[in-house]
Amino acid sequence: LPRSADVPGDLARLGLDPGEKHRVGTHAYSPGSPFEYPVPARQFAGRLSLTRIALYYAGHPATTWQILRDALHRGSLLRADRQGNYDRGAGRPPYAMSYYFALWSIAKYQVLGRRPVAYLMFFLIPAGVLAAMAARRRLPPGMAGAALVMAAMAAVELAIGTLGDAAEITRHLTIYNFLSDVLFVAALAALVYGAGSRR
Repeated sequence: LPRSADVPGDLARLGLDPGEKHRVGTHAYSPGSPFEYPVPARQFAGRLSLTRIALYYAGHPATTWQILRDALHRGSLLRADRQGNYDRGAGRPPYAMSYYFALWSIAKYQVLGRRPVAYLMFFLIPAGVLAAMAARRRLPPGMAGAALVMAAMAAVELAIGTLGDAAEITRHLTIYNFLSDVLFVAALAALVYGAGSRR
């Protein structure tokens, strides 16, 4: 709720005590979080349900979009920030990244990195192409069902990784990134198949 214009009211709508406004902007791993200890964690989680969170998001579309956009910005980096790939004994500076076997990640970052809307479109456009081709029965046998399952899985991963998490979003979008890559390749393959079948 860092962008909330009515923090006490929004806390009450979520089933939380308005006196807990000092927790705004924190997450489960922040110092002093109720999730550090089992009893307060159960009490806190018992007051805050997934249904209330979903209703809050549905009733505050501008806030939801801003949270999603911020998360997509961080997710588009493709690699977790403040983390390196090398062992300390490798003689590399702290947080140094390896770029061995990373051609696709580098190319994807060059096009989508720090561009949250483009990063989202990388999933939505291939999913839309596959859906349109499935509706016109222009996909190979079995591909429509597989594409639908992959798109649904990617959408669920995206929702959980962006709206259900406040820390380590880049890492938590790893499966979403994989699925969006598969959908991209599947859409290209479907377009090639469709072009060949019309000849």
